[in-house]
Amino acid sequence: MMSQLRNTTRNDLLMASDLIKAHTFLGRGLGLLGKKELNPNSALWLKPCNNVHTLFMKFALDIIFVDKNLVVTEIHRNVRPWKPLLVSWKSHSAFEFSAGALHTKEVQIGDQLHVSD
Repeated sequence: MMSQLRNTTRNDLLMASDLIKAHTFLGRGLGLLGKKELNPNSALWLKPCNNVHTLFMKFALDIIFVDKNLVVTEIHRNVRPWKPLLVSWKSHSAFEFSAGALHTKEVQIGDQLHVSD
C-alpha cells in the first residue's frame, strides 16, 4: 500500500506515490546519496532530522521541515547539489522532494501535514 503525504490545512495532496522512510541512523545517513533522480511523485522522510545537506548529490531538492506534530516550520525550494548544511532548530523531521515537485503546491509555514499508510 502506498503512503500519501497531505497538506490538511490546504486540502492538497503533496505526494501520492512512494514515501521512502529514513527513520534509522543508516537510512538518514545515506538518504538520497548515490541516486540520480527521485520520482516527482515520491519523497524521502528523514526522521528525526533537523538538518540536511546536498553534498555529493546529483540533483536539486525541495525540502520541507516539520515539527513533531508535522506542522511546517521551514520550506526550501530548489536546493542545488553541494549546498552546505541547512539547519532548522525548530524541526523534528524533513521531507525531501525532487526540485520542482512542490512548484504547483501551495505550502506555507504553519501548515499541518499528514502521512497516511
